[in-house]
Amino acid sequence: MPGTLAEKFCFVQSAIPKNITKTLIDRAHSGKRFVRKIGDPQWWEFDFVTPPLRYDEAMELYAFVCTQGGQYGSFFVPNLFPQIATGLSAKVAPNILVGADSFTLSSSNYMPGDFIQFSSHDKAYLVTNVTSTHVSIYPKLKAAVGSGSPIKYGEDVLFKVSLQNDENDLLIDAKKGKYSSVKLDLVEDI
Repeated sequence: MPGTLAEKFCFVQSAIPKNITKTLIDRAHSGKRFVRKIGDPQWWEFDFVTPPLRYDEAMELYAFVCTQGGQYGSFFVPNLFPQIATGLSAKVAPNILVGADSFTLSSSNYMPGDFIQFSSHDKAYLVTNVTSTHVSIYPKLKAAVGSGSPIKYGEDVLFKVSLQNDENDLLIDAKKGKYSSVKLDLVEDI
């Protein structure tokens, strides 16, 4: 069972979310471009940098990273991005089929740019549009969601991730004394 990154390391100085999709591209001699997708591949990647940590904290985080076995292990990272919506009224999903890119709610105040997650699977989704009755998400739903499934949002979203590399190092900046920032390159593990 994957562990969860300790809450004390979930305050970041900077975070870069990356949306990764794969497109097959071929260009003819004439310059015409041919593009297609096989399936609907999509995952999130993140580059996180912590604020300066005390040496003991940096080494504790580094020890956690080392125990992951490089790209082999996976763990959960709480959503580090600020929640835009407040006072959400719709916290339970209707029945949603695989491949859907929106769902109906009788009332909601979700906001584009917020991440959500359905309790039935680990994938995180980005809210892209909201009307009075529909919430659009990206990417398309990867697994069916049963009626009544709780919808996680804000800090309740847990990204299941693994490290981007098998080699992970820690730079201790001598100029900062006993403080160091730690950079983590993570990829969603779906």
